[in-house]
Amino acid sequence: MTTASDEANPDLEEEQSGVLTPANAAKLGGLVIRKATAAKDTGGSFWTFYGQGGSGKTTLAGSCADCELGYPYMHVDIDGGIEAISHKSNVEYVAVTSYKQFDKFTAEIEKANHGYKTICVDNLSELADLCILGIAGMTDQPEIQEWGQMTREIVHKVRQWKNIARAQGMNIIFCAWDADEKDDRGVLKKELALTPKLREKFPGIVTTIGHIDVLNDPNMRTLNFAPSPKSVSKFRRAADANSVQIPFKITYGLSNLPMPDILKVVKGGGKWPDKYKVSNSASE
Repeated sequence: MTTASDEANPDLEEEQSGVLTPANAAKLGGLVIRKATAAKDTGGSFWTFYGQGGSGKTTLAGSCADCELGYPYMHVDIDGGIEAISHKSNVEYVAVTSYKQFDKFTAEIEKANHGYKTICVDNLSELADLCILGIAGMTDQPEIQEWGQMTREIVHKVRQWKNIARAQGMNIIFCAWDADEKDDRGVLKKELALTPKLREKFPGIVTTIGHIDVLNDPNMRTLNFAPSPKSVSKFRRAADANSVQIPFKITYGLSNLPMPDILKVVKGGGKWPDKYKVSNSASE
């Protein structure tokens, strides 16, 4: 029986008639409806470090193994640069020499029975080369449709790894080389060393991109997350997240790598230390 108070409640009438409303909906189209604040509790993170050869991408990523929030650590060596962290007894690695090997490895990691907290894919530029080699073979001039197939495959694979990070609460790191490119206005930009189509799509998939600059002192680096017309750097984070403590630019020495501290802040709720020279300005 419907009461007078029921008749005055349109939300109840809609619920009884099977109409979904913001008040009563738990699923929509088979997808669970959640509060946006719940996204901060997933624990997954997807990082990209890019820079010139020898800038320390592998070294920075490997330092995650020095933090309990980043260890056990697995390095996927595609470009043959594992020597940079070969002194670290707490790092394990696999050597990938074909795209089929990487595809199979990804499928195994997706099963979530591995125990690793951090996996670094080093690097994306070489992975794209392996992919086009697997598609087109040993040819100097792949067809346009083969380049298109490569782009779709790499974009799919990057999204697959992003979903692994989110579903398993892992730290996933992709390394890539950089390349100097001029935009339509003639501004020199530090781009990802990828094909134009991949450069266009990749930054929209990952959550954080940091460019590593080598300073005049060969032992000093700057990790730059600052959004700028001169780079594709970014640091996607909630306005009230603990990670807002982390500055856009971090200058560090090779004996004082910042990734363990970054993980302690992002995933452990810690306080950002004051031992680094930092800047929050994108223009400095």
